[in-house]
Amino acid sequence: MITLTQDKVSDSLSSDPDRLRQLHEHIIQSVSDGVHVVDVNGIVLIENAASAKMLGWCGDCLVGKHGHMEIHHHHADLTEHALADCPIYATIMDGQTRHIKDDVFWRQDGACFPVEYTTAPLRDNHGVIYGATVVFRDVTELKRAQARLLRMAQYCPLTDLPNRALFSDRLQLALALAKRNQTKLALLFIDLDEFKPINDTLGHAMGDALLQKAAQRMSACVRQSDTVARLGGDEFVVLLPVVEGPTDALAVAEKIRHALHATFELDGHVVQISASMGVAIYPDHGMDELALTHSADVAMYAVKTHGRNGVRLAVTAGQ
Repeated sequence: MITLTQDKVSDSLSSDPDRLRQLHEHIIQSVSDGVHVVDVNGIVLIENAASAKMLGWCGDCLVGKHGHMEIHHHHADLTEHALADCPIYATIMDGQTRHIKDDVFWRQDGACFPVEYTTAPLRDNHGVIYGATVVFRDVTELKRAQARLLRMAQYCPLTDLPNRALFSDRLQLALALAKRNQTKLALLFIDLDEFKPINDTLGHAMGDALLQKAAQRMSACVRQSDTVARLGGDEFVVLLPVVEGPTDALAVAEKIRHALHATFELDGHVVQISASMGVAIYPDHGMDELALTHSADVAMYAVKTHGRNGVRLAVTAGQ
């Protein structure tokens, strides 16, 4: 058996340009990332197999076409992606390597997919740019995983309602808008009455099912612009970001109270609960999240100590 040293292999390749080109072609075609090369006019010169597969073009059908016009013509929101704003075009113009983490490429069938890519200039022996190489990968699964993690951090896994952290963010935003626009908003604190006995008697699975159905009923009572959230256990809150005054907020609270007081069917069991609710209005009952939350909470506990199954408006500051 004849063994070639590294030096002999290098000498053999350097003396045989065809073999060297074949090696380069083999490397490009074997990598799992998409690779395509464009000239200074944006015309695709080379496309590897991974690129063709991800973009949906047969073989090297993309070669000879204008890369930006074929795969990079619009943003994900369908607004036009101007050539002047294209990072690949910018690399051809200024010779700077760029790593883009959030973009989309378009398939031949008209669908787009999220990509992460690096674009680098190609220079001849005199340093003159004659094109750019683009190495990209499909990050669809990565984006989905990130979206799942974000949802887990912001939503209650049982009811699919916003959790305490997301609700706080929305309340802060609503307060800022109300202050700027000189409008009112309402905060409703809701505690389910007699939930614990049902949970203890019928079991946690039934208790979870009741919470899910209760969440659905509350969500059906409000507008799309409103927010129903679960703070934990059987405690819920509702944000009405724009109201005319207490009358509007109390009407929504009563609608929710009646919806929750109707019987629930849980796997053959018919159960009935009620709700104690406190309502606070910005700016009447608080100028910030802490004060408004405290006012609604105090009003809700006043209902619980006076027989439950009711709605109470918070006390105006100073009264």
